[in-house]
Amino acid sequence: MGESKADRRALIALAVVACVIVLGIVLFGGREEKSDPLTPFRGNEGQGAQNSSFRFQDSSSSAPEVEGELPESFDPNTVDSASLVALGLQPYQAHAWVRYREAGGLFYEPQDIQRLYTLSERDIERLMPKVKIRAAAHAKRDSRLHSEKADYTLSTTSQPTKETTYVPKFDNPTKVEVNSADTNLLKRIPGIGSNIARWIVDRRDKLGGFYAVEQLLEVKHVEPSMLEWFTVDAAQIRHIQLSDMTFAEMSRFPYIGYEKAKAISNYQRIYGPIISEEQLRATRIFTDEELEKLRNYIF
Repeated sequence: MGESKADRRALIALAVVACVIVLGIVLFGGREEKSDPLTPFRGNEGQGAQNSSFRFQDSSSSAPEVEGELPESFDPNTVDSASLVALGLQPYQAHAWVRYREAGGLFYEPQDIQRLYTLSERDIERLMPKVKIRAAAHAKRDSRLHSEKADYTLSTTSQPTKETTYVPKFDNPTKVEVNSADTNLLKRIPGIGSNIARWIVDRRDKLGGFYAVEQLLEVKHVEPSMLEWFTVDAAQIRHIQLSDMTFAEMSRFPYIGYEKAKAISNYQRIYGPIISEEQLRATRIFTDEELEKLRNYIF
């Protein structure tokens, strides 16, 4: 019986101790749990502010987030770089856009923004519906087309005027140096009128000069029989380093064009400037025949 009572007392004592421990945990631990969340909460507030700021910065550079803030339309011929960035483009894309214009590039239709190699398909799809080109660009193009049409009409009219003064043709075979000849001298060659003379000079200006008389066959309406009248001074060719050319300049160069200019620009952006024919050949952008022509101008 004594042992039984002692056992009961021991059990009661253990139960009391256990209750005290549990009560202490509940009281003091509960306070800690109630107070601890305050610190993480304050910390989360700070993190939340930082995350909110981070997401805001991200959204300013991503098209979907800023699309709601975009203007209903913009003119690609006058928009500045800051506005382009606000439209969702990266600074380097905006810079390339402005440089394209500075090099003489002009946008006549909304789809013309596809010429900008730095724009992704997503950029083009997003921006093209917002492009609104002012009448000035169309007027400039119409003026140029009207001028060409007027020049053609004047050159084919039967009544000589001040602008269409008759130019006598050469009676005897004469060699004309094509890289220095003006249109009046070119028109003295049998078979060459105002239009062909202008086209020859225009092709020469775009290339930077001719290195062979056979290149004249690339000009509209120039016949093989006309080549005997020409000679070429290749020393007058204008050379330029490929790595110094802008995208617009490469696109306009007759032996490069838009697609190859885009490939060159992408290559140079990743691997660095192309400064030798061997480097350009390694890109496999051009055939051997095309490189043979290019080496006379860019290397």
